[in-house]
Amino acid sequence: MNKNSKKSFLVWILALFCFSLSAYEKPMIINIHSEYAGGNKINIMWTNPENTEKKITKFLVYRNTMPITVFNDINNSTFLAQIPGSSSGYTDTVKDLNDYYYAVISFTDECYDLIMPSMNATVKGVHVEAKKQNPIIPKHEESEKKYPTGTLRETPLPYLDLVDGLVKSENQISNLAHEKASGLGRKSANPVELLEPYYFEADLISPERGDAYYLFQILSQYFAPRKYRDSIAQLKKLTGTNITREVESRATFYLGESYYFTGDFENAVRTFVKVQEYFPEESKKWLESSLDHLEIN
Repeated sequence: MNKNSKKSFLVWILALFCFSLSAYEKPMIINIHSEYAGGNKINIMWTNPENTEKKITKFLVYRNTMPITVFNDINNSTFLAQIPGSSSGYTDTVKDLNDYYYAVISFTDECYDLIMPSMNATVKGVHVEAKKQNPIIPKHEESEKKYPTGTLRETPLPYLDLVDGLVKSENQISNLAHEKASGLGRKSANPVELLEPYYFEADLISPERGDAYYLFQILSQYFAPRKYRDSIAQLKKLTGTNITREVESRATFYLGESYYFTGDFENAVRTFVKVQEYFPEESKKWLESSLDHLEIN
């Protein structure tokens, strides 16, 4: 065989080898995607290769809160399960509202250590949806009787709500009437009445996700049922995390209320002062009541 014939033969053998390799698919899943499956479930689905040189024996499923783009990302991901190589899906159960990303690693007689986004790793984060909950109904409103517009109450109002320091207009009651009325609702020997729990309008309906959702959970499970010591513990945890300033301010206000209702008026004052610039009118009322109780005690 001459030199040219040998060269042609080698090229033919190489082409045949490459063709035989191309006839096989990579031992890796394709078309991976994930979607919310209801409750606290997320489905991960994919397509298995039809023809691989070596049989896929198992898959390893991983989860992360960041996209998994290279194989080394597996080291920082959560291992979820080992499933048979014939599987084409997996259902994950999560406990929060984070966005999650998934990767599925194939095994034959060895690990196929390759990550290809959109093939065996998801590129879009998926989260579960918060369950819609009923509005929080403050305890003092649960049994309150409603009166149709234009009708009188069955009994007169129990006391007048007089605001100290309010500049009187000519439409207000006289000084003499004011002095007499001021003593109707309270006697000096009796303790000052506690305020009723206050809720911000934004916290009466459950949000779908985020910091406000976690605050709503604390309010519905601890604050509304008047488990104020548990409420203090949970609100302190929440305000110690990286949450938005808006939610942190409301959570701090509820923390002040929780101290107030446990009788810890000193800590209540310290707490309400922290949010006085965000809620000046609301804080003023609770600060004054807390200080009144401190004087009495």
